[in-house]
Amino acid sequence: MVVISIISMVAKLSQAEETPQVFLNFRGEDVRYNLVSHLTYALEMDNINYFIDVHERRGKDLNHLFERIEDSSIAIALFSPRYAESKWCLDELVKMKKLADKNELIVIPIFYKVEAEDVSDLKGAFGENFYKLAKANPDRATKWKHAIVSICNYMGMSLPDKSSEADFVKDIVKEVKRVVEAIQLEEKENHSIKQYMSRKGKQVSAGPVMVDDWFLFVILVFLCFVIWTKLS
Repeated sequence: MVVISIISMVAKLSQAEETPQVFLNFRGEDVRYNLVSHLTYALEMDNINYFIDVHERRGKDLNHLFERIEDSSIAIALFSPRYAESKWCLDELVKMKKLADKNELIVIPIFYKVEAEDVSDLKGAFGENFYKLAKANPDRATKWKHAIVSICNYMGMSLPDKSSEADFVKDIVKEVKRVVEAIQLEEKENHSIKQYMSRKGKQVSAGPVMVDDWFLFVILVFLCFVIWTKLS
């Protein structure tokens, strides 16, 4: 029983470390203290790693955030009524689009208290906020627009009017877990293929014990010791 417990704990720790990181892209003034706080709590309860920018960025250097996006396997673009007021949100979105185009990031668009059509077509209050910001930043406007249109083409989720926000959070987490599991399965399959290809055609010969073999050897010795202790 002791051995089983130890192996179980090691497996859980390994699984937690390998869980893909989720990057949350959102307009803080809209959702930081409601939807995002509930969502991050729910992600923590399911042992899903995530990253959010704790403080709204006021400086010009977003390199550290871009690095966090690059480190992530999943990104959630949380579109809200005032999202397009923030050039930081839109700059992050451009980075997310670049990675998604190279199949290096899975982006899940979330539409919170805003119509998906208004976001993709830049209509209504969302569109007004965008064009106001675009007018002040003409050199970045085209990239921002392309990023919004591109990300909105992915399968997303919307919060219908008069719907439960708690249920909406559960649905988001459920979708994130589904994507996480798919990524982990793909990584395991790719790892198995790489191992097979690296060994294919090679003759097995005696040699120094590798790290993986050594780890298995230690476990076997430990198990033999436990069994011997029980029998004596």
